[in-house]
Amino acid sequence: MRLAFAWHRRSGYVFLVSVLAGLLSCEPSGRGEPVYARGYFGEAMCGLTEAQREAFDRGSRLFAQSWKARASGISNAISCVACHSVPAPGGAGMSLKALVSTTVIAGQTRVLHNPTPSDTHIAKRRTPPLMGIGLIENAENLNSLGHRRPIFGQLAERTTLRSVVAHAFAAELGVSSIDECATQIVTDKSKNCRVDISERELEDVVSFVRFLAAPPHHEQPTAGLRLFEKSQCIACHTATFNTGRDAPPPLRSQIVTAYTDLRVHDIGSGLKIRTSPLWGLNSFGPPYMHDASADTIIDAISRHLGEATESRSLFFNLSSSDQRTLIAWLKGL
Repeated sequence: MRLAFAWHRRSGYVFLVSVLAGLLSCEPSGRGEPVYARGYFGEAMCGLTEAQREAFDRGSRLFAQSWKARASGISNAISCVACHSVPAPGGAGMSLKALVSTTVIAGQTRVLHNPTPSDTHIAKRRTPPLMGIGLIENAENLNSLGHRRPIFGQLAERTTLRSVVAHAFAAELGVSSIDECATQIVTDKSKNCRVDISERELEDVVSFVRFLAAPPHHEQPTAGLRLFEKSQCIACHTATFNTGRDAPPPLRSQIVTAYTDLRVHDIGSGLKIRTSPLWGLNSFGPPYMHDASADTIIDAISRHLGEATESRSLFFNLSSSDQRTLIAWLKGL
């Protein structure tokens, strides 16, 4: 095994930049799975064009750099990696900055930087992981009218990955793009908005996020999957989805094992949330759940109510041995 580390002076993070000699070369593996990480989280997908790889590399640097000097708005952090860092850049968040207060305005989740007693329906939200999100962007998810339905955000309120990145820059870093300025001006024509990030920089960060490899994919014992199906968890955490034939390579026509139906469900007390993918579950937590409220996977399962009440009951009706088998299977995803 050969490991190499690099110190990124701007962000102060130690990045794992190379693992298991040869795995990052994208040489054929015989598995036919170029979209999954072959060594560790944070890799680029295999099969990128030269232009895509260059944009990915530029975006990775922008993802880690400090934006404090360019922010014209209120910020929650100074860099993307401040919140998306576990287990590697582009992952989930563990710090207090990665657990933010939010509310829903006009169907969109908005960050509340300084909540007051007058703010209503405040909820805590944990930074989600981004690995494999380019595959989710290109999922075949047309509604009955043939239009792409929103799938991004924990309320599934956004349709495109670019809108997610542009909004995160504005809401979390106080850095406005031409996209966010246009949205703000439509909402309030009297409002001035300064563009803090260039078109190329925004697209490079989108490319970095889009082409992050999905979590490493491992063959799993079938016993755990059978118990997952027996508990009817599969109803919402659907095993696979397909990406479209119009997606850019290497995202095109892939069968993706992520365990999500990309739909919004009520999981208790009227809380509606998009089904989170389960791939890499144990590497992105604990804590678990969208609000970091669960310290263990069993605790997370116990918090599934509403539409998931029956599945919750079926899990807790399993024998202790079967519960352990299912939990071990989940940790191996």
